[in-house]
Amino acid sequence: MHQPNRSTGRSRESFGTLLGLFISIPVNLASTWIQWYIVSNGFVFFITSAALLFIFYRLIKKQNLLLFVALLSFVVAVFLNLVSTWILQNILHNSFTLAIVIAIIVSTFIGFTICSWLKLHSLPQIPKQQATFLKSDSYNKTQQEHKLEAQQRHKQAERERKWEEQQHHKQAERERKWEEQQQHKHAERERKWEEQQQRKQAERERRWEEQQRRKQAERERKWEE
Repeated sequence: MHQPNRSTGRSRESFGTLLGLFISIPVNLASTWIQWYIVSNGFVFFITSAALLFIFYRLIKKQNLLLFVALLSFVVAVFLNLVSTWILQNILHNSFTLAIVIAIIVSTFIGFTICSWLKLHSLPQIPKQQATFLKSDSYNKTQQEHKLEAQQRHKQAERERKWEEQQHHKQAERERKWEEQQQHKHAERERKWEEQQQRKQAERERRWEEQQRRKQAERERKWEE
């Protein structure tokens, strides 16, 4: 039952390998163009490097793994081609001996052999007990996440309850102070009104007494006359 999936996977890997070898052609051409027009110009090379760093930053920030790996593979391939060109010009001095040719061919064959072996020999399957342990560990992590979320919700509810209590307490305190101020103002108005009434009453009594004294003095003067 698993044979079709395995054959499909190997066919996909083989197609990927062939496509990678085909892509080496435009990569070599791009490397030559970059060496001629970008690396030779320091200012253009600086601007290009800054633009690549910015693109890498944006891809990492957006978590676009596919484009990030593709661009990184292209940059590494171009860099390796530039390194090979530098080795050819500065170490080999644009000349090949028989020993160098044999070393290049053997190292290339060994590299392709290792890549093929790594692709053909996949990683061993996880044992059932280990898989059960991984599932149990994942379940425990899920339970811990649920507990953490419940604790966060409880803390949030507790903070909201305390905030509402503080708001109610502040509102009640403001209302109490406002009532005390109103009562104080009312008592102050009543005290002032009573003082005014007392002063008016005292003033009326004083005037009445003065009038009575003047009348009494007037009657005594007339009687004496």
